[in-house]
Amino acid sequence: MSSSSNKKIIPIIIVAIISIGAFAIIFNSPSTQDQATEIKETSVSQIEEPIQEIEDVSESESALTSKLESNQNQTDIVDKANVSAEMLDPIQETKETSEPESSLTSKLESDQNLSQLRAVIIDQLHDDIPNYEFQTNATRMLEDAGYQVDLYTTKDITVEFYKKLPSMNYNFILIRTHGGEGNPDEEYPTRLFTGEKYVKGKYTLEQLSEHVGYGFPFYDDDLIQFQDSVENVYDYAYFTIGSKLVKEGMVGTFPDSIIIVGGCQSASSHDLM
Repeated sequence: MSSSSNKKIIPIIIVAIISIGAFAIIFNSPSTQDQATEIKETSVSQIEEPIQEIEDVSESESALTSKLESNQNQTDIVDKANVSAEMLDPIQETKETSEPESSLTSKLESDQNLSQLRAVIIDQLHDDIPNYEFQTNATRMLEDAGYQVDLYTTKDITVEFYKKLPSMNYNFILIRTHGGEGNPDEEYPTRLFTGEKYVKGKYTLEQLSEHVGYGFPFYDDDLIQFQDSVENVYDYAYFTIGSKLVKEGMVGTFPDSIIIVGGCQSASSHDLM
């Protein structure tokens, strides 16, 4: 073969190869794009599914975390409640302990009050014949002896006062008063004056039963002269009480009381004593 023919063959072969390559490239191009699209879609699908799973898992984890946090909060609340209850227990115990102590204290105070010696000074003469030195000295001596002392003067000393005197629980009773003796033929002649002015229509039943009477703060001779100088002598009279009121009309009993009576004729008969 001549060289000229070889030159012709080579270009043909090159063209043929190029043509085949071009055909091959052209033939493979659609397949490559489809594969790329498929790979892309597959890749997206493969990516999206795990992402969704991750999101689902994240949501589940979030819900679980929220639930756990809620449970933890509830647990914390319960724990705090338990702690608060535990903290309250000593308070409750202290309260329960203090209640009996409070009752005991009240009982002790009550016993102390009962054990406290009590004295009373009844000064019926205070308005007409005041004697502050007597009140002061008597109070001091009684207090030095351990008594708690009360003082009642003229206006306080009524028939009702004497009725309730035993129930007032005085251990020592000191009476400064007018006293007198009625008709010696009377069954209960000895009388002590109250500070309550006489009113004819008052204490009617008590007067009829001889629990209560009336008297004048004068000696007999003085009273006769005084009657001549006043319009109504009963305006100067006072209610009196006697032994029958002590026996039948008083409320309560004296608690082994010591009673000293300073009044005219108060010991002239034994009925009142």
